[in-house]
Amino acid sequence: MKAPAKTPQPLERGNILILGLGTWALSALLCLGFIYLATVLTARHALQGQADSAALAISQEIKRGCYFSTASLTDCHPSTTTVRQLVAATFPAERVLPNTGADSAGVVVAIEKTVRLPVLDLPVPLRAQARARLDLR
Repeated sequence: MKAPAKTPQPLERGNILILGLGTWALSALLCLGFIYLATVLTARHALQGQADSAALAISQEIKRGCYFSTASLTDCHPSTTTVRQLVAATFPAERVLPNTGADSAGVVVAIEKTVRLPVLDLPVPLRAQARARLDLR
């Protein structure tokens, strides 16, 4: 009696392991990228909210001061230094950008913040700018 013929072993042993590890590594990178993106977008959204609220608060403060003063409303348009002083009272000086001030239509608040990404601890600078119209009539 003859011994049964052996089937040849495939030469591709371990390929499924490589494929599984590659899939796992790709999904881990995608998750990490999503976490980084969510961190940056959340911080940017919060920074924009801070800039918006500061611009509105400064605009209202200037309007309130003008309405209750004896000066005419045409003389009440704030200077850039006044706006920068009010913004500096709200935010640390290193966060206030040079283009913060007053323009022809109202108040401009520009701030920045550095966010550190988790795991890699990389710094990402974020900037936000907000305008509030001064309606001095």
